[in-house]
Amino acid sequence: MSEVSTLTLLVGLSLFLLLPALGFCLLRLDPVREVWAQGKQTMSERPVRGIDALFIGSFLLVLFLFTALAKLAMALSPEVVPAEALEASILGSAEGQQLFVVATHLVIITLCFLSPACLQAGPEKTYGLWPPADRGRTMRRAFAILFLSLPLVFGSVVLSQWIGGFFLEEGEELAAQDAVKNARQASGTLVVLLMSVVTVVTAPLWEELTFRGVILPYFCRLQGTVAGLCTVGFFFGAFHLHLPVLLPLSILGIALGAAYVYTGSILAPIVMHAVFNAGNLIAMKSGLG
Repeated sequence: MSEVSTLTLLVGLSLFLLLPALGFCLLRLDPVREVWAQGKQTMSERPVRGIDALFIGSFLLVLFLFTALAKLAMALSPEVVPAEALEASILGSAEGQQLFVVATHLVIITLCFLSPACLQAGPEKTYGLWPPADRGRTMRRAFAILFLSLPLVFGSVVLSQWIGGFFLEEGEELAAQDAVKNARQASGTLVVLLMSVVTVVTAPLWEELTFRGVILPYFCRLQGTVAGLCTVGFFFGAFHLHLPVLLPLSILGIALGAAYVYTGSILAPIVMHAVFNAGNLIAMKSGLG
């Protein structure tokens, strides 16, 4: 067994044994049922309504369809976008691509703060952005849920890869997600810096503000808390447009939503998401991912 695989095995064992135990101990500091009931009540009182979900959801749907069609066009007909035209655009360089992603993320974040609910009630009441409760307690609860969910997330990665193996030819490997490919191939200080900003800062911000901050409260009122968490978690996984990670990211999305409900602050899933992404980025750059 190679050094990398041995280290990976040890990390996996620690995730499945140590982190859930730590997460359970952190949650034991709370009266869980009472806190969860209070969180559900807070979620039902969020000023987000259908118009807000439609406002943000429409933009996300356009972005989703644009990305899907672009991937399909490049896969089926690479000649659709001439290489000369691509190289002459901002997307022709790795730095330009990352700057474009940052700009797109900032536009979505801005839209979240321009939603009707946020303009009327303010970001604190809409998203719980600056929780009046102790921030240390909020972060403790966030990390407890993250630690408890990680074994499920990475266990579902193994399950998805195992299932996917039945559909591959001998010696063939599952295609990596585009973000994973870019992270592995990134070189140069500026590119790595921009990718780190995207991965750890702007992506967690916009994804949590949209999926958990705007869309989740609406679906929780529409379907109930548990069904709403599952629905929005599935939307979150599907939005990444990569079938092998649909199940893991859906489970992660449910955990992030549960953290939002449990803590009453959007800061909890934002921090969880940033830590999760940072860990994956470090693993990929170090050859473990």
